[in-house]
Amino acid sequence: MFTTVVLVLACGIVLIAQIVLWLIMLTLGARWAKIPGVTTGRALLVALIVYFGQTSFGVASVLYEPKAFVQAIAALIAVGVVIGLPVVVIRRILQVSWWQAFRVWLPTQAVSLIFGLLLVFLVIRPFFCEAFKIPTNSMAPTILGVHLTDVCPTCGKAAFGSPPREHDYPHEPLMICEGFHVHPSKTASEPSDGDRILVMKILRPRRWDLIAFRYPGDPTINHIKRLVGLPGEEVFIKEGSVWINGQRLEPPLSLQGLKYVTEFPNLHFQSSIWGTVDRPAKLGEGEYFVLGDFSQESSDSRLWQTGAPGHPIYAVPESYIFGAVTHIYWPPSRWRIVR
Repeated sequence: MFTTVVLVLACGIVLIAQIVLWLIMLTLGARWAKIPGVTTGRALLVALIVYFGQTSFGVASVLYEPKAFVQAIAALIAVGVVIGLPVVVIRRILQVSWWQAFRVWLPTQAVSLIFGLLLVFLVIRPFFCEAFKIPTNSMAPTILGVHLTDVCPTCGKAAFGSPPREHDYPHEPLMICEGFHVHPSKTASEPSDGDRILVMKILRPRRWDLIAFRYPGDPTINHIKRLVGLPGEEVFIKEGSVWINGQRLEPPLSLQGLKYVTEFPNLHFQSSIWGTVDRPAKLGEGEYFVLGDFSQESSDSRLWQTGAPGHPIYAVPESYIFGAVTHIYWPPSRWRIVR
């Protein structure tokens, strides 16, 4: 709940700042265009209509991601929303000519765009929060990538699995249900898009958090996994549970029924798996051990074959971690607070 309050407050502050900026620049733009008698009330009305119109379109564009064949149409609509909407609103409310309306819009839009870009790329994304789209199902059923849906034959809950791919391991595709039962895939459902999540970078990750990080073997790739091992700990998996320094961990209630595995009969590097009783993962300062909730289908600290320079191949260095996952914000049916 705390993270939701923080996000709402941050969005409110940004909203007010953007509207105030629009109001100031509209007033200055009106003076530049030599439009007399522009009141604060009219300028504020223009700012509110244009800002909420453009913001709504921007959010819709991000969420719905138009297909390739309609992207050209979407681009034309975007130009209309960015240029046409403000000019029409300014002309209508301020009762000016098209040319005057354009002259009012130009400095307002330019300054607002620069401010928005600087805010996003210099403040919000590096230090506060960032949105990610999930491509795989290594964290199913907690977070879903592009997935098929089925009904669990064991408990009747919804089950999820990945669509077949040419490079899949040579075994029958698996699905995992909301009760963490794993069974072979028998579904013929159409694939559904993956979840979209928010990661807050101001949070210090805790054990059992979902974290976003750069893959140690290739820092250009981002991963989402569950943090289970902390610096200075020895981690291994036994009887489906995580053991830390020889003590069995009790997982959160939301993970009751989840069983981690350390045997993959179809893998040629079975003997190289980390986090087993025979090959425990020993973490140094600033190193973390992560696992996927869909244990049978997750490439995580157990299975990595390359690591970050100067660290064991199973370790995620602290400097590689972006932050903790706090919300699933899309699709609406999947909306939830993670932390």
